[in-house]
This record gives sequence, C-alpha cells and structure tokens, in this order.
Amino acid sequence: MEKHTFTSQPLHRTQNGVNLIEKLKQPVVQKHLILGFITILSQNIIWWTYPLIYSKHLNGQLPAGSFILVVYSFLIALAMHFIFSSKFHSFWAMLLCILSGVVTFSSLIKGSFEVFCLLLLLTSYLIILQIKWIRLKSIIGLVGLAILAAFTIPLAIFYLQNNYVTSKFIITLIPLIFSYLYFLIPLFIPHSKLRTISSLVFGIALLINIMLLPFNLWTFLAIIIVAGSWLILFNLELDINLQVPLYFGLQMLTVLVIFLQQH
Repeated sequence: MEKHTFTSQPLHRTQNGVNLIEKLKQPVVQKHLILGFITILSQNIIWWTYPLIYSKHLNGQLPAGSFILVVYSFLIALAMHFIFSSKFHSFWAMLLCILSGVVTFSSLIKGSFEVFCLLLLLTSYLIILQIKWIRLKSIIGLVGLAILAAFTIPLAIFYLQNNYVTSKFIITLIPLIFSYLYFLIPLFIPHSKLRTISSLVFGIALLINIMLLPFNLWTFLAIIIVAGSWLILFNLELDINLQVPLYFGLQMLTVLVIFLQQH
C-alpha cells in the first residue's frame, strides 16, 4: 500500500490566491507599492514632526487610542497619492476618502467636535477635488489643498495633545503652506507657461519665507533644494507615477530642513 506523506502531495492553492501572489511579485506592482509608500512616509513625517516635537515644550501627550489618527493620516496620504497619480480621478482615492471619513466618526475624534470637523473638511475637499466639473485642478484648487493639508492634521494632533492651539504653533505651519504650493504646482498645472510662472512665484515666496527664519547652515541647504528642484526637476519630462513621490519626497526634505533651521 502506498504511503502518503505531507511532501508526497502537491500544495494546492485557490486560483485567486495564486493570482494575488503572482501579481504582487510583478515588478510593476512592486514599483507602485514602493512609490505609494514613499508618498505615505513623506506626508506623515511632515504632518507629525511639527506637533509632536513642538508639544514637548508644553508637556503635551496624545490620549489613548491615538492610533485612529495615525490610520486617518495614512489613508489621506495614500488617497492623495492615487489622486495625483491618476490625474485627479481615482476609484481607490474615493474609497480611501470614504474610509477616512468613517474613521473620523470614532469615539476619540467625536470627543472633540472641532477636530472632527477639521478632519472631515480635508476628507471632503479631496473628494470634491476629483469632481471634474468643479474644476479644482487649478491655482485655486492648489491653494485650498495647500491650506488644508498644512493645517488640518498637524492642528488635530496638537489639539489632542494639549486641548488647545497656540497662535505661535499656527505660525510655524506657514512654511508648510508654501511648500505645498511650490512642490505640487507641476501636478495641478502641467506643461504650460502658467506652470512656469506659478512655480517661480511660489518658489520665490518659499525662499523668502525660509530666509525670514533664523539664518544658519540649514538655510543654505533649504535654498539649494528649492532652487535645484526648480532648475532641474520641474523642467524634466517624468512619468506622473514618478513625479508624485518625487515631489512629496523633496517637500519632506525641505520641511525637515526648515524645522532644523528653526531648532
């Protein structure tokens, strides 16, 4: 009689399981996963660095269950990646925005009505941004996103830590607005004279903001990043899937250098 062992039988998998595993192994899929991860990491470093370190001087602490806010920030960052990678219309971005809206209804966020409204405002704006007939793929749409992206999550984190927000902390977030305006202009206004002029204007505004901060070695590094990105990267013909994480990555470096410049 033939004896059967665990190794004598082939390992069976469902067709869906095999397809999913094989798909994840494809270089193209792995590339998109890496690019999406860069966007998520870049945005979350920007959003969390300022409030967490600033609140150390105020002895502020995040309440229990703050993981919900982490989930929200990851969902929003990934939604932004899909929005810009798909040229402002993505099913996955819509789904992530809806999920982020659901997250805001958690008991932690609902405990603070102000924070709840703030986060829901950013989620709503990202949904509206994808509606073509509203035409927010413009300077106006960029300004709206820059303000909301720079203020919403950092203010929510700071408020949950300290139960209040200081005007001084709000002022420290102003460079974030200029960084969004500058680094995202190629995604909102691609290939036109308006893009060149707008990126130059926003770049100069960002440089002025940087030079108004304490002047040190970090100032020179920030200037090099901003000027170099305008002279080289903004004039290159790059695939949109590469542009998104690249611009967000450069924004993260600039913001971190600005933070080091102030501290």
